[in-house]
Amino acid sequence: MSFVVEDGTGKSDATSYVSVTVFRNYWTDRGTTFTEIDATIQGWLVLATEYIDLYYEFWGEVTDEDTQALQWPRDGLRDSKKAEIANNVIPQELKDAVCRLAIECKDGTTNLEDKLENGLQSKRIGPVSKTFKNGYKSDYKNVTKLLRVFIRNNSALGVLS
Repeated sequence: MSFVVEDGTGKSDATSYVSVTVFRNYWTDRGTTFTEIDATIQGWLVLATEYIDLYYEFWGEVTDEDTQALQWPRDGLRDSKKAEIANNVIPQELKDAVCRLAIECKDGTTNLEDKLENGLQSKRIGPVSKTFKNGYKSDYKNVTKLLRVFIRNNSALGVLS
């Protein structure tokens, strides 16, 4: 699979909302630099994008559900000031959230795939055991805060609106 950045056109092969350059600039502005090769950072960005697309339910609708690979761009969204967001825009808050989440993959210290299990809960009553999906609580509060204006169900994420 190749690394393709969504540019707001609803690409059918997009794998990330953020380029390596945007990621590096985001963290350089905050006093952090990375020596990892671009391919490593691309992997982090793909995982972060996938995590966001799988575990956050957003307002609005995907612009082209037949062809677009990711959850963004979207129709019918407003920003925190209630201004309409054009359906060919990837909001800065989403890009920042991907940058923040991607760093969690650094040095393999956090596997985002392991975090996907947080929404599961098991109950045992006598000899019967059942596992079911519980309301997902994000471990990434800063990511959720960045995205909260776009999230359809904030209460399931443990975020106060």
